[in-house]
Amino acid sequence: MEEIKEIFKAMIEDLRTDLRDMRKEQRDFYDEVKSLRLENQELKKQIIVLQNKIEVIEKNDRKKGKTEQHNSIWSFNKRKRTRTNKADNRV
Repeated sequence: MEEIKEIFKAMIEDLRTDLRDMRKEQRDFYDEVKSLRLENQELKKQIIVLQNKIEVIEKNDRKKGKTEQHNSIWSFNKRKRTRTNKADNRV
């Protein structure tokens, strides 16, 4: 009877040890998940910053294109007016 009690005590102690080990593994796993979530949040923030920079660059490019287009139209109209004025002056 004593031998059976000793065997059960040893089994219970082994199970407790296994349970402690599994709890430690679980804590380690959750710590890793938490760190990955924080890293993911940081990466998302960086993506948003980069997207905003891209939008600003694209907006500036569009403005530059419109300015160049406006300048070329203005130059054309200016040349046209100059020619018209010269023609009017001759008459």
